[in-house]
Formats: sequence, C-alpha cells, structure tokens
Amino acid sequence: MNRPTAALGAAGLSLVLLLGSCATTDDDDRDTTSAPRTTPGPRGDCSAASLSAKIKEQPEVDDAAQLMRRDIVEAAVSCDYGKLEQLARGQGGRFTYAQGEPTSGPGVQPARYWRTRETQGEDVLADLVKLLDMRFIKTDDVLGGEGNEQDVVTTFVWPRPFDVGEASDEDWEALERVASEVEVAEWRSSGKYRGPRAGITDKGKWLFYVPDDDALQSSARDPDAPGTPKP
Repeated sequence: MNRPTAALGAAGLSLVLLLGSCATTDDDDRDTTSAPRTTPGPRGDCSAASLSAKIKEQPEVDDAAQLMRRDIVEAAVSCDYGKLEQLARGQGGRFTYAQGEPTSGPGVQPARYWRTRETQGEDVLADLVKLLDMRFIKTDDVLGGEGNEQDVVTTFVWPRPFDVGEASDEDWEALERVASEVEVAEWRSSGKYRGPRAGITDKGKWLFYVPDDDALQSSARDPDAPGTPKP
C-alpha cells in the first residue's frame, strides 16, 4: 500500500473469519511487481494500469472462485471501477470494503471508495491485483442461517498471512509488495495481520476487499459482515 508507515491502530485481529513496472500493450511483457501511477490503462489511469492480468495458477481454488479471481484482476488492471462494483454486488448478499459504509443493499458503492483512495495516491487497485497473485488460506466458517439453521461457508482469503500460523517466510516476504518492510515485521512479530485482504467463497461470491485494518473498524458496527474478525 502506498501510504506513510505510521504506527498502526491498536485494534487486534483474530484468526477466525466470519464471513500477485513496465507498461506495454502486451500482457506478457508487463511486470506485476510495480505500477507507475502515470501510466494509463485501457480504461483510464489507476495504480493497476501497468500490471498484468496474468496471475499464477492456483488449482486448489474451486473453479467458481478461480473465475471470480480472474475477473477481478482483469477489471482492476483495466481500471474498470464499474466492473469491479458489478463483481462485488453481482450475487447479492454482503460485501465489506470500508469503515462506516453499508455492507448490503443499494448503498454498497465500493467503486466510489476505491477511486477516492486512488486519487489520494494510494495503490488500492494495484494492491488488490498483487494480493490475488499471492498464496491464499482456505477457511470453513459456521454462520447462523435462518431460524436455528447454520451454514458452513468455505472462503479463500488472500494473502496467506491472514492466518499468521499458516504463513511461511516466503509468504511474509511477498507482503512487501503491498506494505512496507516495517509494517510486515510488526504484523509478523505481533502475530496479528492488519494488512489488506480479499476473500472469495468457493461458490464464486466476492465477499470482501479491505485495503487495511482501518477499513475493518466498520466490523464493530456489523459483526456479521464478511471479512470481519471475531474479538
């Protein structure tokens, strides 16, 4: 994330989840490690404009989630905010993305929020692409359904250090593509991951993309929102 390396908030994050420089016209030649903000993409100018839509194959990810993952990346590198919002809202239900913003209904407008942060100099879309090119963690969560029924939802969460106990040295090093070395070291030493994360269910529902821990403070308002950590 292109932001100052100020001290992070004090809010903790548990491991229980509720709810991957040179721009050319040839994707094969484009780098996925940096994104000059001055380089316009096919649909405009955003931090992901010079990144490639070609991400690592992850055969362990279910087909529906794999398709959504690719659709998100293609929309992000095209700077297509409208398509991203469509993908976020396409299957109904909840979508978590920002502090104080609605997680369901017509008020869910993540594109406006992401565009605003991009115009403020933050690499929100580039970070999203890079996250989805990292290793993931798979979670199975039991949620309350209608009445006394309970639903088990399988979710793929990027990046893998979302569950700090499952992250390797390589996973932590990969995070320096979206965060500073200081931030990564702090998350690792504290055992609390506070960085960006994205989640897609095995059915292909995009549940959340929050750029940092500040965005997750909205979870205090809605404890059942996708991507919300349990206290």
